[in-house]
Amino acid sequence: MLLITTPNDYSKSEDLSSAATALGWEVYSPDEECWMVPDNLKYHQPVIYGEPLFCRVISKQLGYSLIQHPPTWIVDLPKEYTSRNIEVMKFDEARKIKEPKFFKTIENDLCLPKVYDNGSLLPKLEYLNDVDVIVSDPMNFKAKFRCFVKDRRVITTCCYAINDDNPYKQYYDYFIPDVIHFVNKMLADDRVKCANSIVIDVGRYKSGHTYGTAVIKSQPVWSSYTYDCERAAILDALVASCVRN
Repeated sequence: MLLITTPNDYSKSEDLSSAATALGWEVYSPDEECWMVPDNLKYHQPVIYGEPLFCRVISKQLGYSLIQHPPTWIVDLPKEYTSRNIEVMKFDEARKIKEPKFFKTIENDLCLPKVYDNGSLLPKLEYLNDVDVIVSDPMNFKAKFRCFVKDRRVITTCCYAINDDNPYKQYYDYFIPDVIHFVNKMLADDRVKCANSIVIDVGRYKSGHTYGTAVIKSQPVWSSYTYDCERAAILDALVASCVRN
């Protein structure tokens, strides 16, 4: 196997390269100013990791497809897994919303994805009027967990963000088995579509006096930060996320 990784500083790509080397893989990082793969390396069962633009440039050279979910994947999830209302609408319609919502354009983050107090605070640029935007209820996530998934099963997980008065990460590591159970239960649901290899982020949230777990988003394995997830498992997921055309 050959790991082609970005020459730029991106998450813990050096750690991933070290893990690949320990497993007997070859590792190649193109020149920082010219993302080109030598012809003699194109037949070494390559997989790609790095920032999205880098991965797309390299995959085109290799004739590979990069696996990812459609941008509206979370909109189609049953509400029991998101714990909030999520819908897609045009930007012009979203501006009419009068209560706090989380707004995110489907493509290219044409506006800052965050909670706005109301839709009138969204950018008023006319060219955005017909752009699709995902609108969802705000969530009070106390901690966020990254799950690398292969064949509809979680293969490695870690807590990567804490927004709580409790400063101890170990407290939230205690919930990792519950997070794995939640995601695996969701992926066993026939109503849920899932790519063969993907990253799913979930959060532990507080609503009133109760806590729960909900999906935050999904994103591609090949461009997802690794955080403290197990490196060999990530490499296994990478193999399934880069497919020759």
